[in-house]
Amino acid sequence: MQPVHYDELADLDLHYWWFRVRFNYASRLLLGAVAKPDLVVDLGCGTGGFLHHLTQFAGLLPSQVLGIEPDERAASVASRRGLPIRQMAPDDIALAQIPQPADVICLLDVLEHIEDAPAALQQIRKLVRPGGYIVILVPALTALWSEWDVRLGHKRRYSRATLEAQLIEGGWEPIRSRYLFSAMTIPGLVRAKLINSNSLSATEFPRVSPLLNRVLTRIFEIETRFPSLPFGTSVAALARNN
Repeated sequence: MQPVHYDELADLDLHYWWFRVRFNYASRLLLGAVAKPDLVVDLGCGTGGFLHHLTQFAGLLPSQVLGIEPDERAASVASRRGLPIRQMAPDDIALAQIPQPADVICLLDVLEHIEDAPAALQQIRKLVRPGGYIVILVPALTALWSEWDVRLGHKRRYSRATLEAQLIEGGWEPIRSRYLFSAMTIPGLVRAKLINSNSLSATEFPRVSPLLNRVLTRIFEIETRFPSLPFGTSVAALARNN
């Protein structure tokens, strides 16, 4: 992933609406599965936005969470934020050093970067206790593919069906899945077309005013409280390690 992406993450991942909605939903999945986890591992934690959310807004202690990040630059940002983080060798998930098997492991926008996702999911099972869980967020819908995905190093975008199929192939039992940001699907299609025709820059996160940021957060928070529509720009899933 390009270094500029981590600069953008560090600038936005504590307050931008897209992150807040995803972090809120992921933490609800996590705590709904294990109310009092001993250890939650955020694998590929980037600059640590989700770790910050878990300790500041989801009621977990720093001793209950751990971030694992292969990129030195991103890990450095998370460390400067005072977050518990360890750096691992790229592409070697099985060697990630954690103090004990995790109750829950989280992959937020990580799986789409991995060439052989089912094999990686099988390796990740070694880091999770029997009966533990995985929480996953990935970008959705092949129709939304654009130069933006290429820039970020994505290998694919997902549907609910393809994500659940990879989880099963990797040895996990899917518990639930849903699309997020359904109302952004049509704008996303337009954006992808404009990017692919070189009519729009592949800037990742368009800046919004504080008021619009609050409005968008509220709108998409409400969306997550209703049953999933059959489309969206992200897919979320919870699965169990049986």
